[in-house]
Amino acid sequence: MSEIQAAAGEAAEQSGLPGAALKQAREQQGWNIAEVAGKLHLTESAVASLEADRYEDLPGVTFVRGYIRAYAKLLGLDPDVLARQYSQTTVTEPVRALPDLGRTVARSRSRGRLLVTLLLLVVIGALVAGYFWWQDGQGGKSLSLDAEETPFSQVEIERVDGTLYIQSLDELDAYTADLEVAEIALDSLQSALPFDDEGAADEPVSAEGEPVAVNADAVAAGTEQAADGPAVAGKHRLELIFTDECWIRITDGTGAEVASGLRKAGEVLQLSGDTPFELHLGNASGVQLRFNGQPVDIHSSIRGNVARIKLG
Repeated sequence: MSEIQAAAGEAAEQSGLPGAALKQAREQQGWNIAEVAGKLHLTESAVASLEADRYEDLPGVTFVRGYIRAYAKLLGLDPDVLARQYSQTTVTEPVRALPDLGRTVARSRSRGRLLVTLLLLVVIGALVAGYFWWQDGQGGKSLSLDAEETPFSQVEIERVDGTLYIQSLDELDAYTADLEVAEIALDSLQSALPFDDEGAADEPVSAEGEPVAVNADAVAAGTEQAADGPAVAGKHRLELIFTDECWIRITDGTGAEVASGLRKAGEVLQLSGDTPFELHLGNASGVQLRFNGQPVDIHSSIRGNVARIKLG
């Protein structure tokens, strides 16, 4: 056991929480909070909250446990021990029973109807006033936002069982931190799918088998590349076709981040770089992969519609 691990273990035992151990190990490594935040892809405030055991400032139990495990691995500590410490000191709020609404409605039906009517009148009046205010202030511009203007933080990706919603890259990192990396070797890839006379691949389909229209204007390119083969000598080409909304974070063989964020159905992302590529995918069933023009089957690597894959 290293001196850092021994000191961190002693700090954890004294406090009963993992924050002191994480902080002490970080300081012994000579890292500041900003450096750790960059390595974990977290905000500095999130790292500070972990070290101070201020879990109420973080998204929730699942995310906190993932953050703690990822932080422990970075520092060379035992992630299972610190995660277990956190779990043992965390109290889950009980589910509160709903009141008997049936009796309440029955006793106040007439009053409820009157309140609903008044509320509708107020809402309609507010909408009318807002419309005229907008006409004056906006000069008749359209109220609708383009799809590209939707903030990433407000888009929810639902897991198959209906329990997972990923609304940020931090949350994607939290869910993939504990996943075992699924390694796909180059020699295990299938042969390339047949191309038609114009060089187009087979039409992508969604998880339900429905064709997905690819938006030609939504093709995002990484390093400049030719239509087939690696773009640059020694580089490999990775293509992602999105059949549904999907959160991604992708790094190349040098550890550099080459793509991240939310991608929408119909988009195509083309990248080239050194292998191996590491992919973190949220709503992983909504993306199809091609490596140097060859299809890559990732279905066996998906866990709860989240995947962490090392390709190449």
